Amino acid sequence: MIELANWLNFRPLPSRADPLLLNHSRELRGFKHDLTGRLLCPIEHDWNNTVVRSKIRNKEIKTNTSFFIRAFYQNEEGNPNDVEDGFLRGTLLVQTWRQIFRASGSISDDEISSSHEVSNVPAPVPQSNKARMSTKQSIAELYGLNKVTSQTIAYSCVLLRFSLSNAKKWGQDRSFNYEGLYNEIVDYFEAADPEDEEVQVHLAELLQWWNEQAFAEEDASGSLKPSFHFQSTLEEHRAAKAAAAAASIAVTTASNDGNIPTALASS
Repeated sequence: MIELANWLNFRPLPSRADPLLLNHSRELRGFKHDLTGRLLCPIEHDWNNTVVRSKIRNKEIKTNTSFFIRAFYQNEEGNPNDVEDGFLRGTLLVQTWRQIFRASGSISDDEISSSHEVSNVPAPVPQSNKARMSTKQSIAELYGLNKVTSQTIAYSCVLLRFSLSNAKKWGQDRSFNYEGLYNEIVDYFEAADPEDEEVQVHLAELLQWWNEQAFAEEDASGSLKPSFHFQSTLEEHRAAKAAAAAASIAVTTASNDGNIPTALASS
C-alpha cells in the first residue's frame, strides 16, 4: 500500500526499525514492535515508560479511543496539553500523502477503491464507472488535484494508521474505527467555527504548510525533460564543435591557397 517499511528501515539510528520491517507483511507491526508501537501510541501515554508500554500491549490501557497518535505529529511527539501543536504535520503523514497522490505508476480505479471498500472510508478523488487503464500518471495528475484537501489528508491518516498496524487486510482490524478517524479529520477542517478567527488562521496556515510540502518541488524521477535537456545540450555543444572545426579547416585551406592574408588565417 505505502512504502512504510522502507521509510522506517532506512532511518538513521537510533530511530531505525529494529527488527527490520517487511514490505509485504504486517506481522511484525502494531504495538508488538517498539517503533510502530510508539508511532501508534496516543500522545497522552508515555511509550518510553516500560510499564505503560506493557499495559498497552496487554490491553490494560485502551488506545483505540484516541486519534491523536504520534505518527500524525511533527517530530512524532505531541503535547497532551495542546493537542493541536504539531498535529497533522508528521513526516510519515506527508510521505504517505505524496506516495498516494504524487507518485507515478500503474494505478486503476479498482486499486483506488479497494482500500476503502470494507471500512466505508470515502475515496478522496472521483472515480469513473469503468476501471481506468494503467498509467504512469499520478493520481494528482489524473484528477487535476493541485492542492491538498481535508479529504486527502484524512485518507492519508487512515492509510498510515492501518499500515502501522499488524492487521493483514482491511476489515480485520475491528479494534480501531477508521471511518471515525476519516470523518473526524475532515470535520477538523470543515466543521470548525467560522467565527473563531484564531482557529481559522491556524487551519489556513496548516493547509498552506501542507501545500508547500506536497507541491513545493516537482518529482523529476519519472520525467523525460531532464533527458531531453541532456541530449539537446550535447547536440548543441557537438554542433558548435563541428562548426568550429569546419571553420578552422576552411580558414586553413583558404590560407594555403593564398586567398586570405596569413595573419588573418592565424588569428
